[in-house]
Order: sequence, then structure tokens, then C-alpha cells
Amino acid sequence: MSKKTVNVKVAFLGDPKIGKSEFIKNYAGEKSITKEKKEKGPHFIFLNRLENFEFKINIYEFSDTEKRANIVKDCQCVFILFDMTKREAFERLLDTWIIFLRDTSAYKGKIIILGNYSHENDFLTTDEEEVKELIQVCEINGEFHKIGTKSDEEKKELIKGFINNACTQYIQGKKQDDCLIF
Repeated sequence: MSKKTVNVKVAFLGDPKIGKSEFIKNYAGEKSITKEKKEKGPHFIFLNRLENFEFKINIYEFSDTEKRANIVKDCQCVFILFDMTKREAFERLLDTWIIFLRDTSAYKGKIIILGNYSHENDFLTTDEEEVKELIQVCEINGEFHKIGTKSDEEKKELIKGFINNACTQYIQGKKQDDCLIF
């Protein structure tokens, strides 16, 4: 008996040219199907198998918020990438991205904030404590990771863990549905 493929939606948000596409392509690899950003639907699609389930991972990538609220609201996981070397990028993290997720799209799931930069000796205009404080003050279900100096393999494992967690939550929900209580 074959199992039905389960769709999982993931969104990557952030300013243009922050490294979203590169980050996604590193994770999805050659197994992904890439679409043009102007086309409707997910921009990257690939299959992921976990336990006895086949998951179709639909990854959306957006650099703007216009008409994106309904897509993002239905995602199981959302990533926000921002440049830790630019103060205005940190300000847009709240003013654009978190307000969009929390207030405009009413997204209730996990928000993974990824701080990007190019070199170990780059001057960072924000730090981990400031981002964690922002998460707490905004009262979001958020988590922060610095990815600037991580290797491609470390970045791949990071995203793989979050996407697998979204898939695992689906599996646990299914097991609870199957459970009979007397």
C-alpha cells in the first residue's frame, strides 16, 4: 500500500541579495525543481522521506511582502535571513518581516531568524543577545542562528533539521489521530 505524499510549505523571507537562493540551493541540491520567481507556486520543490511518509517540500522565497500573506500563513516553517553587518537590515527584521509575519499574515508557527555575513572579521552591527531580545519582546515563536561563517554542510544540516522537525510534527499529529482512547 503506497502512502499519500504530504505537502510541507516552507518560506524564506529577507531583503534582496542576502543569500536566500544560495542557502536553499545548498540544502535542496540537485534533487530540487527550480521555478522562476515570477511563476505562481513554490520556487523550489523536492521530495523528503521520513519514517513511512513521503513529503513534498515546497519552498517559497520572497524579498517583498506584497500579496504574500496567505501563502506564508499556511507554511509549516518560516526562515528570515538578514545581514548582520548592516544596521538597517536589523531594523527591517522587525519593521518589515516580523510585523508582516505576526500582524499581516497572522503566522503562528516557528520563525527561524538567520543572521548572515561574509567573513569572520566582518564588523557586526547587531549580536545574538539583541536578536534574542527582539524575539522575546515581539512575543513570537522564534529562534536565532548566526550562519555567516558556517560551512555549506553546517547550513545544510541546520535547514534539514528544521524541515525534518516540521515533517515530524505532521507524523506525530497523524499518530495521535490514529490513537484510540478508551
